Amino acid sequence: MHPKASEEFLVEFPGYSPIILQLLWNRGIKTQKEIEYFFYPDYKNLYDPFLMKGLKELDGEIRRALKKRKKIGIFTDFDVDGITGAAIFIETLLNLGFPKKLISFFIPDREKEGYGVNENGVKFLASQGSEIFITIDCGITNFKEIELARTLGMKPIVIDHHEIPKNLPKADIIVNPLQKNDKYPFKDLAAGGITFKIAQAFLKNKKGGEEKLLLDLAALATIADCCPLLDENRILVSCGLGILRQTKRVGLEEIIRFFRIEKSKLDTFDVSHKIAPLLNAASRMDHANNAYELITTDSIFEAAYLTKKLNEKNRKRQELSRKILGEIDERLSKYKTLPKIIVEADEDWPLTIAGPIAARVLEKYARPAIIFKREKEISQSSSRSLPGLDMVKVFEKCASHLERFGGHPLAAGCTVLNENFEKLKACFERVAERELAAKNLSPVLEIESEVKSENLNLDFYNEIQKFAPFGPKNQKPKFLIKNLEIEDIKKVGKSEKHLKFLLKLTNNRFVKGILFQASDRLKDLKEGKVVDAVFELDIDEWNGYRELLLKIIDLKTCKK
Repeated sequence: MHPKASEEFLVEFPGYSPIILQLLWNRGIKTQKEIEYFFYPDYKNLYDPFLMKGLKELDGEIRRALKKRKKIGIFTDFDVDGITGAAIFIETLLNLGFPKKLISFFIPDREKEGYGVNENGVKFLASQGSEIFITIDCGITNFKEIELARTLGMKPIVIDHHEIPKNLPKADIIVNPLQKNDKYPFKDLAAGGITFKIAQAFLKNKKGGEEKLLLDLAALATIADCCPLLDENRILVSCGLGILRQTKRVGLEEIIRFFRIEKSKLDTFDVSHKIAPLLNAASRMDHANNAYELITTDSIFEAAYLTKKLNEKNRKRQELSRKILGEIDERLSKYKTLPKIIVEADEDWPLTIAGPIAARVLEKYARPAIIFKREKEISQSSSRSLPGLDMVKVFEKCASHLERFGGHPLAAGCTVLNENFEKLKACFERVAERELAAKNLSPVLEIESEVKSENLNLDFYNEIQKFAPFGPKNQKPKFLIKNLEIEDIKKVGKSEKHLKFLLKLTNNRFVKGILFQASDRLKDLKEGKVVDAVFELDIDEWNGYRELLLKIIDLKTCKK
């Protein structure tokens, strides 16, 4: 349970209920200005893009390139953030008047080439006659490749949002709000968020507000890359979802149609659980060029073909993921005591899905996870961590065993020679043991506030919806309610794996509840039993009728 908000804070804002104030307090929102900024995400409140270090220089460089008709080569990452970031940047160049023939781009193969800038891509863009070499969503740790671009006659520019290394690559311009002496007030932008800020800067003199039409892509990037949905990201996603609900992009329209998403209700869940996984399936099971083509195509037929193709790829990814997770579970079951960090490797585990696998392992075992794809001479990984263990710093402390590494504190990757793997694993375990010694690694269910039966009504649901869009640092609130009597309970779903409840509130009122993947608990949960429940508040709509639904996360029986 979150610590209670101070009495002074609760008294200061009598226009809000104590529960709403508690939710604001939990998010660090404590002043009138912060409350208004949070509840009313307004495009006009975006920060001045020219506060970002390097952006003024980039603006000048691009305008000179346009004037002199210089060729631009773009190297972008293969995930949703990378491809949307590239699409935003390229559409901005076209909007400025750049002929399409002056723009080349390269997306690496996730499986064969891995993360970051690589020699093949640099040489390819040089072969296209590129005079300016621009990286998007990568490059900040690629010293050799940036130098190679210069050697091949290209001017290197890095646009990235990943953690800054101790030394920077020798690029002519670096745009990354995390770099030293950068005065940009918000540091948690996705690469697609940064390229949107670039579009905002480049197109500032255009009267049509063309950059706003790029907000759908900026929202996709921000949600898919799990960026905190506070501050400026909240504006980008809130406004971007509005554009996405009306999108004219043929590919995105087809994905929305394919998943039967009701446009007017499209939200962060639809993006993070449907749209983004479909697009990411391109690089995980094939090549990210397919995802880029899908979000940029003007052809209805191509959009339909690519959507169907990527959905099939995503289905195969899910099947493979279940198989690998089963193998990891079997390995971990043999430990008497789990280590503070889980490090597993296998030659049959594709690097392309190592990240999502690590995320599932972290979720299940409440421990940082590093999953390696073992190859003939090297092993490459993707990792996921929890707050309190910065994975990039872990890699830095074990750097003597590594060939390369990079990423974010909670999601990073590294490469090791197989001959050094066991030493590296031992180093990871030593560092994690030391850093997490005082941390309880039991799974924790974060409860925002306790609510009473009288709070459960449609007005309260509508108040909670004002906190949307939901995501990292602003998750859908989980509440605790006590002493609910089970009036009715039954198995539901195609395989009858879920439990549906009718729960009795005070004053002879009732509310429906659903508990997923819990049919095995039916024997302990009978009519007449009293339970305490942790839940998310949802709505059940049918035939124009709306009623509350408790999406139960966990519950326990208690005495009346």
